[in-house]
Amino acid sequence: MTSMPCLRRVVAALMFAAAATLAEAGCPEVTEGFTCREYDQPPRHASTPAGRYVMYFYIETCPHCQDARPKVDAWRKKLPREIRYVENIAKWRDREGAAFAYRIESVPSFVIDGKYLVAIESWDPADTDAAIALVSRLAGVKP
Repeated sequence: MTSMPCLRRVVAALMFAAAATLAEAGCPEVTEGFTCREYDQPPRHASTPAGRYVMYFYIETCPHCQDARPKVDAWRKKLPREIRYVENIAKWRDREGAAFAYRIESVPSFVIDGKYLVAIESWDPADTDAAIALVSRLAGVKP
């Protein structure tokens, strides 16, 4: 017969292992329609909020950004309060700007807690959905 303290230790160990696996998941090795990259060093910029955050980079005249906008807006409204959402217009020529600091090369793109960069590269709405689901997972929230 298994004692209760032993069972609790086993359950606690399994929960810790599951949490560690989720935390270590990071970027998937293969993506389709978007890229995911882990930063070696978390970039810092004056616009970087304190605590947990998701930054969204876009260009107002970008047709792909305009297509993604309704999905991003719907997703943003579901974010928990403890995660700050910050939008930035990507200005590549501005060497003092957030896009330069975060090494944004394409839009639309997301930066998650200064650890991950997810850039949508496809016009396929399913790829946009998959990218947003990955951003959710990396931020630790439900899509």
